[in-house]
Amino acid sequence: MRLVPLTPALLAFVACGPQPRPGEVRGPECSADRDCHAERICWDGRCRFAEEVRPAVASDGGVAAPRETPGTDRATELVAAMSFGGPRHLGRYAQAAPRAEPRVAWVHRTAGRIASSPVVAPDGSIIVTSFDGTVRAVDTAGGLLWQARLPERIFSSAAVAVDGTVFVGCDDDRLRAIAPGGRILWEHRTTGDVDSSPAVGGDGRVYVGGDAIQALLPSGQVVFRHETGGHVYGSPALRPDGVVIAGSSDDRVYAIRPDGRVSWTYQTGGDVAGSALVLDDGGVAIGSDDRKVHVLGPDGAPRFSVATEGAVRATPALGPDGTIYVGSFDGKLYAIGPEGTIRWTYPTAGRIRASAVVGGDGAILFGSGDDFLYALEPDGRLRWQKNLGADIDSTGTFTREGLYVTGCDDGGLWALVSP
Repeated sequence: MRLVPLTPALLAFVACGPQPRPGEVRGPECSADRDCHAERICWDGRCRFAEEVRPAVASDGGVAAPRETPGTDRATELVAAMSFGGPRHLGRYAQAAPRAEPRVAWVHRTAGRIASSPVVAPDGSIIVTSFDGTVRAVDTAGGLLWQARLPERIFSSAAVAVDGTVFVGCDDDRLRAIAPGGRILWEHRTTGDVDSSPAVGGDGRVYVGGDAIQALLPSGQVVFRHETGGHVYGSPALRPDGVVIAGSSDDRVYAIRPDGRVSWTYQTGGDVAGSALVLDDGGVAIGSDDRKVHVLGPDGAPRFSVATEGAVRATPALGPDGTIYVGSFDGKLYAIGPEGTIRWTYPTAGRIRASAVVGGDGAILFGSGDDFLYALEPDGRLRWQKNLGADIDSTGTFTREGLYVTGCDDGGLWALVSP
């Protein structure tokens, strides 16, 4: 996912077009992509072709979004920041991984374990949460810009809207919206820990798990709430058609329509504690505590399942050739072909909870419970490994400057750079 700041040129661009006559009040022509026809998206209240927005962004020195491929999100890829590389959870980035073992650029210390994934906000700052109950904005030199302190530990990764609003869950049973600077804008109370990481849709809706699969407006108003038979630990994944995919500890995977109705469910053989990957055709890949990776069609029909030797709680990542990369509690990273065959595995000495990240050069990066961060070639060969001194359950991300940042169980946010 590439993030685009709201620069003056972009603001001017989205404001152009037919203007109301003096004294005329004209409301937005759309509130979501589904309000637009053909291949247009809802952008700043107006229906636009995605290609119309990208040239304006690029001409202003911003980072243009990647060229569309079938099934990719459009509006959200331009502006939203969230874990796992975007609303589809592709885990794929444009930046290349270091060619050799990276050096440590800096470490920002918190007072608790970091199990969440850092995200890069539209202004370039790095937002990270910690078990010490803080939500922090860190600059690209590792300095603290601001922090908000919440009353309980935070498993949830943050999601950041285009205006900089940070959405994050907490173990005090609340989802909060936090303004840049750390001021709490609103909180939404649930009946259980909000350890699910929020996702932000192209229409600005906020989706989160916890005691239910929930959708809220940016103002905090509830759009829908679908209760499952268990707890929703993972981050909801969003299909381009607005369908929300999430797993539950009741062993099921749920597909929920934008109006809150169930599209389909799929039964696995164990808790579904991780998040789903949305494939290019709208299909789904997701792990389960039944030790399998399940791949489903857009309608929820099973395509195939791949057995591992441990629970699968990492979110699968998608390579540019369709290969699915996912770790297991058996300590191995699996490369699974689109047809369901295991292309290769790579063993580590600890369980793998962190999700894999695919760099622009095809390298696969992931952390393990053996304290190492690994970088593999697309064919499974080791490129390098780096010992951070504690378990790595956090899923990393790239900054615009090319830093690779990841959390660690030692409470540090580590930034790595090519040697």
